[in-house]
Amino acid sequence: MIRSLRWRLQAWHAVVLTVVLMTFGVIVYHLLWQTRLNDIDAGLDRTAEVLTSRLRRLSLMPQATESVPKPSQIPFLPEEFSSLFEGEHSRYYYIIWARDGRVLRRSEILPDVEFESHYVEDSWLPVRIARFREGKREVVYVANVGTHVLVGRSIELDLAAQRASGWLLAACGWAILALGVIGGGWLSGRSIRPIATMSNIAKNISAENLSQRIDVQETDSELGQLAHVLNQTFDRLESAFEQQARFTADASHELRTPLAVIMSQIELALSKPRSNEEYVAALETCQRAARRMRSLIDSLLLLARFDSGQPGLNCGPLDLSTVATESVELLRPLADERQIKLGSDITPVPFVGDRERLGQVMMNLLSNAIRYNHDGGRVDVRVERINGDVVVSVSDTGIGIPAGDLPHIFERFFRVDRTRSRADGGSGLGLAICQSVVEAHGGQITARSEPQRGTTLEVWLPISAESEKFSQNS
Repeated sequence: MIRSLRWRLQAWHAVVLTVVLMTFGVIVYHLLWQTRLNDIDAGLDRTAEVLTSRLRRLSLMPQATESVPKPSQIPFLPEEFSSLFEGEHSRYYYIIWARDGRVLRRSEILPDVEFESHYVEDSWLPVRIARFREGKREVVYVANVGTHVLVGRSIELDLAAQRASGWLLAACGWAILALGVIGGGWLSGRSIRPIATMSNIAKNISAENLSQRIDVQETDSELGQLAHVLNQTFDRLESAFEQQARFTADASHELRTPLAVIMSQIELALSKPRSNEEYVAALETCQRAARRMRSLIDSLLLLARFDSGQPGLNCGPLDLSTVATESVELLRPLADERQIKLGSDITPVPFVGDRERLGQVMMNLLSNAIRYNHDGGRVDVRVERINGDVVVSVSDTGIGIPAGDLPHIFERFFRVDRTRSRADGGSGLGLAICQSVVEAHGGQITARSEPQRGTTLEVWLPISAESEKFSQNS
């Protein structure tokens, strides 16, 4: 459960909400206490100012007698203030000291308060001191002549009210936290629900059922984009499975044909005694079928190495013009048989690559151009350098390729004319091998064609820094 994304989201939401509520509660609690304390200090300040003013008016300064009369004997306090200090349960008290610590006036109810001198010599400014003492709040005013006026009050009721406010804040915080956690759980569950749907659909997709897709409702959200990416992945997976199925079926079919020829020839030769000439003919037929099988198996193994990412290229310095020229000369007799003219515009281009594999690409492209050409047609081979690439193009004036088949010509075992290709000995792997070799060299191969007007295939190979170095040294 802890590893569940939903519970982790809810846990983080709860932690963040708790921190926010605690911070907010502490700030509000502090502001409430500060407001309450300011009100208390304001009341004490007003009372202290009235006492100081009253003291000055009655001329009760340090020259007064040592006897301290009670407030009831001399009308020292105004009527509106006298009620604050009277009564057994009064929370207010005051005391007035002379500069030398003598008590000039005090309230009837007075806790133990020791005199502390705060008088500053040669200072004409009054001094105000606010302090806490044993559950009480006190304000001390020091006049410029040294008279100390202390006014205080009990703050036990205020502390109790503050504690009640704190408990109220805590209760509200817990209630908000509970609602937030419940709401966060509902929101996280609602947010995770599409992911659960995606997971269920992904689980249901198998090799037998690759057509199911995720319903993308919110294309602009992150989950919608994820669903779109997953659907694209499933599309590629389905295409790969279909291609693999076609490849397996075509490969088995291609291998079954020569095997069937070999088996039929063997059964025919063994059905009854034959002459030497008949045995030789049967063996020659089996040999041709075996060669076809070996060629097909070699091609399949080569493609398998490229698919595994380990093509085993034997790269070295070479001149692509030499490779192209050798391929043209090797296939010239095949072109002459059908009176096809081979034209070449070949520029020397030093390159670093696998000579054998690149020669195989040239041979495949040229043999296809000759095989699918008209008698008396033309094939042109061009090798040139364009910016940072070397371009090898093979053009013919042959039968061309229909527009619907052009995107599939590099697929394995694909044939535009399946009957004619098999009769000509083609397996449908030549262009697939060409594409794998070219891509292994970091290049790409493209094709364009018009039916009955010809086809052009172009190989673009990037010239690496190693090839540039070889070009400079050659």
